[in-house]
Amino acid sequence: MVEAMTNRLKQHLEQAGWPAAGARVWQEVPNASVKCEEVSVVQFNILAHGLSCKESDWGGFDQVPTDWLDFDVRKQRLLEHILDTNGDIVCLEECDHFSDWFAPQLEECGYTGTFLKKVQSPCLRYIPTLEDGCAIFWKRDKWEATRVLEHNYQGQNQMLLAVEFVSKTSDSRLVVASTHLAAAKTAEGASQREGQVLELVAVLNKEFPKTTPIVLCGDFNASPKEAAFSAAVTSCLDLCSAYGARRAGVLPGEAAAAEPPYTTWKLRGDKESRHTIDYIFYTPERLIECTRVLQLPGEADIPPPRLPSQRFASDHLLLAATFALQGPSSSSSRM
Repeated sequence: MVEAMTNRLKQHLEQAGWPAAGARVWQEVPNASVKCEEVSVVQFNILAHGLSCKESDWGGFDQVPTDWLDFDVRKQRLLEHILDTNGDIVCLEECDHFSDWFAPQLEECGYTGTFLKKVQSPCLRYIPTLEDGCAIFWKRDKWEATRVLEHNYQGQNQMLLAVEFVSKTSDSRLVVASTHLAAAKTAEGASQREGQVLELVAVLNKEFPKTTPIVLCGDFNASPKEAAFSAAVTSCLDLCSAYGARRAGVLPGEAAAAEPPYTTWKLRGDKESRHTIDYIFYTPERLIECTRVLQLPGEADIPPPRLPSQRFASDHLLLAATFALQGPSSSSSRM
């Protein structure tokens, strides 16, 4: 079914005059060992339809050609991006077409999903029928969801969505979470993001067994130099960045320096912004190891109008990592 779906997407994109996206390469992590079971996890802020226009107060993508923003075409490439990674578990942010596009299409390809909308989606200001939020999809033949946790940060518009899984082949357990933190690039916004990280860490630590591995994905809207990043990697969860540290035992400062040069790159008017703000964190102390990551496209692959483009259909780049799990975790270890 996945191959048939992918062929349909490629045909539709070709008919629309869009070039092929091109393959991305997996990078093996040195000295990684395969344990009991591997799981691949995808992180992707897909750029909401309701936030992807040229107007300055409605996306502000004024340098991007209009046809590159056409969601009827762009949604085909977004889905192609997801399917090309063949991820076992997929985390999406700014998803405002869960029920009418991503869920039914991915259902056809063997996935099941859950969705948590924002308290007050900014998309509603422009398209009254659209509300964006976080979504998590998983391959239903490999993983069974045993619990879904929905959490809104106290008094704020952002949220945390987490799913506890058990493997259908090995009884390994895993928690995967998706979040989208406050966006304001101000001192107040930075403080708000730090507080949200502290809150999400407390929630995950309280609500799930202490021995169960956690993979935390999201658009954190925070650079590796921000307090929010430091709060994550120095927390009681001992979070490690798959792209930055890539293995246990790397100091937080070293992890920050090793992050990719960008995960989002956009041009609004004459203001260009290129930042690393998307992450896949995991808990290496809980018997989980990162074995490979999907390399990001190089600077030469990003066209002058920047993102979104025909090849990369969001203003954020898709991240993906494969993890090795050592074995089943006891569900009775909550403390």
